[in-house]
Amino acid sequence: MCQWLPASQGATNCSDCNSENPQYFNPNYEIFVCRNCAQIHEEIKCKKGKLKSVKTETLSEDRLRGALSGQGNVKVNGRQERFLPAYYPKQGDMTPQDIRKEFITHKYVKETFCTHGAFLKYAPSTGRMEGVLEKKGKDKSVWKLRHFVLTPLTIEYFIE
Repeated sequence: MCQWLPASQGATNCSDCNSENPQYFNPNYEIFVCRNCAQIHEEIKCKKGKLKSVKTETLSEDRLRGALSGQGNVKVNGRQERFLPAYYPKQGDMTPQDIRKEFITHKYVKETFCTHGAFLKYAPSTGRMEGVLEKKGKDKSVWKLRHFVLTPLTIEYFIE
């Protein structure tokens, strides 16, 4: 067993929001994540894994080898964000937790960005997007499909 080393060689940013100096390691995906994203990973139980603190936990050198080379973050993002639309911004340090949670849920649980066509129509000349999204219902326990129209100034979604 070895004491954790600071993230290096491509693993210096959170796999989900790109914030610097991630403090947690997800051993199931072999990725580094920041404190804010780690809270969400724990909450939604991404593959039911327990996150490891970079500062206090120990793990075998073999387990760290791929992650410290940056292959964990790069490989997982290449798969989980393969079809992340250009107009769908990558989350950042200042992203509110509810939006961050939605992104991480779509990235790992629903795997929305793993398949082409998750988002439907986009007109670059007008900035208008139209498609289907999932929104939690009033009872907050069930995700429901909603048609949406997004313009540079508004977002509308339709119940029926």
